[in-house]
Amino acid sequence: SVTCASAVARTTSSSGRTVGDEYQRTVGAFFAIYWLMRMHIDGRAGFVFGVDDNMNPIGSEDTEQHPHPRDKRRKFYEDGKWDYFKTLFLDAGLIKEEKRMLRSGTVLKVNEKRLVSLLALTAIHDIMKISLLLPTLQERHAPY
Repeated sequence: SVTCASAVARTTSSSGRTVGDEYQRTVGAFFAIYWLMRMHIDGRAGFVFGVDDNMNPIGSEDTEQHPHPRDKRRKFYEDGKWDYFKTLFLDAGLIKEEKRMLRSGTVLKVNEKRLVSLLALTAIHDIMKISLLLPTLQERHAPY
């Protein structure tokens, strides 16, 4: 028997992908944003190597459990232009660098309003690909 969830997962969106595929892509985008916002903590490992069953980032030494080529992931982890991601987030206003009050150096602060806006836009962007959810106009408002 076909369940409602499996029928919806096979429904295609305006992009030609199934709704299930679009959902997976959206969740993947959320995780990419999450890990990149945590670059200075454990985000690089989470972004490159993924997570274990407890959602902890897999370290570069634990890459045997990952199905994709280890050498390419390790090279990106070690040689990736991580400062470019930081610059992108700074330029987008998602984070800002502030001077520390009592110590030298700077600290990164999240612009929560911008980040929430990015996450909402990411979700809405994919939701609007689902034909069943697209707004329709009445014929009397034609041409449209």
